[in-house]
Amino acid sequence: MDSKGKRQKGSFAHDYDNHVMWNTHVNLTDADLDEIAEAGNVTLSAEQKLDLKAEIETYASLAEAERDAPGVGGSGRSNDFFNQYIQRLAEIYEGVGGKVTLGRKNPSRENPRGSAKSSFLEFCLRANDALPKELRREFNGGPSDGLAMAIRRALC
Repeated sequence: MDSKGKRQKGSFAHDYDNHVMWNTHVNLTDADLDEIAEAGNVTLSAEQKLDLKAEIETYASLAEAERDAPGVGGSGRSNDFFNQYIQRLAEIYEGVGGKVTLGRKNPSRENPRGSAKSSFLEFCLRANDALPKELRREFNGGPSDGLAMAIRRALC
């Protein structure tokens, strides 16, 4: 895939000016939010559930807009909103007493795929599963695979 030109650092990869579209609405239930919290081994208050719900639904709308907006530079593979989304999920997770870690990066004899389990990673995976299918990030269990690597980049 060829580069579409240079972009300024911190700029968007897509052109959102005068870009009007309809977004599908993601409607998370309390059961969905409880499932996400349970995966992360944390308990959410009513206010924290609303924060988590708002964050996931906002990201879904922005990601859908990004998918349909025309590219303006760079490789076209970058994501305009994912880093902020993960950082906000980390804030919410820390706000309920969770510790933001992703487990080990290196393989071992006991764990040849190289990715140990982490409560925060499970929290993010469950939040990823709550997104519409076409907006979900791929993940298949290793530290160099999709979502885990993207979360590491977003948090560094």
